[in-house]
Amino acid sequence: MFFLVFLLTVPMAMASDVDGMQGASPPDGTKATGARTYGNYEADKVFDKDLTTRWLSAGYKDTIELDFPKAITLNSVQIAGYADPNSSASYTIYGLQNETWSVIGEKKFPLVSKLTILDPIEVTKGSYDSLKIEVNTPSSWVAISEITLGVNINTPTNLKAAAGDSQATLNWDQVQESESYIVRYGTEAGKYTETVTVTKDAYGSYVIPGLTNGTTYYFVVTATVNGIESGYSNEASATPQTTVGAVLNVTIDKDTVKVGDKFTSAISLENVSDIYAEDFTIQYDPSLFEYLGYDEVEGYKVYNTPTDENGKIRFIVASQGKEYSISDKATFLKS
Repeated sequence: MFFLVFLLTVPMAMASDVDGMQGASPPDGTKATGARTYGNYEADKVFDKDLTTRWLSAGYKDTIELDFPKAITLNSVQIAGYADPNSSASYTIYGLQNETWSVIGEKKFPLVSKLTILDPIEVTKGSYDSLKIEVNTPSSWVAISEITLGVNINTPTNLKAAAGDSQATLNWDQVQESESYIVRYGTEAGKYTETVTVTKDAYGSYVIPGLTNGTTYYFVVTATVNGIESGYSNEASATPQTTVGAVLNVTIDKDTVKVGDKFTSAISLENVSDIYAEDFTIQYDPSLFEYLGYDEVEGYKVYNTPTDENGKIRFIVASQGKEYSISDKATFLKS
């Protein structure tokens, strides 16, 4: 007794559900029915994501039907086959619309004596409630190991990752029809060991907590429509770091001062990003120092009238344009 094992996949760059295959497995809730079944090789084996199991028919011509929980838009099917001895096989694909079956694609292939990925079978693009695949071989029993679907789902784009303290914040462009998104990430580019499902509104800003500072993480996102995933977004990376709070420094222009000396102090901010205004108070000991006034620094303007209140002086300073934003470190006032 000989039999053929067929693996079905799609030509699109979908998120892979089955090792070595492209495309998406039928969504949860799909029901599979084989016209005939041999032994314990049940029809639901075709979407268990395990290439070592299969549905096996006791015949050279047979049909398997997939009934989806919701209509799915298809555009192609790709088949990989195995035959011993070599055999040819023809495939006819039917789609169910408005309770009517119609042929949406067909093709005949010669099969070799080892697993072979065949050219994709294009199908009439449309939304189908069910899919039926008829396989006809001259001398081998029909068997199907896995079925994946070629569907039209927009892939998330412009994924960006911003590092924080033990976390990363992700954002990407919205996929309008998406019901949810799946974020995958790991510490090696192209290898994603962690998975989290997020709501359809998370695209604007989603935080991944619990990351290790100093370690670079790589992220991709997929969209889910009718229980089926899109392809991967672009990969984005971020390296979380321990956060150091903003520091206001007051530095004088002399190494040493004597009683009666005048000196100028430079006031600067450190460990900040894109700061355009600052409201701060400087405190000093009036029994040791006397405040004489301040000088504005080019690009920054004092917007209040600083008054010495027994050693406390408040300043409200703002930059005079985007080019004067304070990032990392900058001096913005002298007194």
